[in-house]
Amino acid sequence: DGGFFKTTNGGTAWTDLSSNLAIAQQYRFSLSTSSANLILAGHQDNGTNRTTTASQTAWSEVGGGDGMDCFIDRTNNSRQISSVYYGDYARTLTGGTTFADINDPAGQGEWVSPIKQDPVDANIAYSAGRTALYKSSNIWATSVAWTTMGTPQGTGSIIELAIAPSNNQVIYCLKTGSGGVSKSTNGGTSFTSCANPTTGSSPTWVAVSNTDPNVVFVTYSGYSAANKVFKSTNGGTSWTNISTGLPNVPVNCVVYHNGAAGGDGI
Repeated sequence: DGGFFKTTNGGTAWTDLSSNLAIAQQYRFSLSTSSANLILAGHQDNGTNRTTTASQTAWSEVGGGDGMDCFIDRTNNSRQISSVYYGDYARTLTGGTTFADINDPAGQGEWVSPIKQDPVDANIAYSAGRTALYKSSNIWATSVAWTTMGTPQGTGSIIELAIAPSNNQVIYCLKTGSGGVSKSTNGGTSFTSCANPTTGSSPTWVAVSNTDPNVVFVTYSGYSAANKVFKSTNGGTSWTNISTGLPNVPVNCVVYHNGAAGGDGI
């Protein structure tokens, strides 16, 4: 949670003894689509930090508290979003060293409340971490406004969402309760339940093919052997267990490799 330090003069000056240890814990991070050196990352108890160096050894803190989800505008590196716990979002429009708070969706969110940029319209962002999905159509405007969208099936709050890059009207959401996988085909206005890939474990992440909105992957936590990653090719109507070979530990994330041959690029 920040390293350890030594003083030899009663606290007047301190020496960092952990400066060469890679021990920061990241909740989420975002990569620039146009610069391999630009990374924004949310760190537990150590704020939101950014690097612009090829070595990725020099970081600057651009936000305090517990750094959570974040993203760099895929069309403009100067526009970036950061967040802290409970869905409190901040923003820079100039790539600056400080981020200013923006209007948040109504109500307190989850400890980690995801925020995602629309893959088609760079002015649109979706916020999770609440019971319903929220949408902003002016995320870079002077005053950010949010619209309450549909409520996905299941109990609790939305813990993760994915917007299909090839059709931004298709949005998948996860909740931890029963019926935790839901799908919208109208940009989040309404949701229908998908089949449950498995029971007894909570979903953790969802990823969609960049070319087919019906190809979707869901990961699961817990220690249910062989129930880790599932794939659907029909938009969640049915699932195939693709967990073979994975150890019996929680799986927290899955990433789709854009352009992968055969549609199995994870």
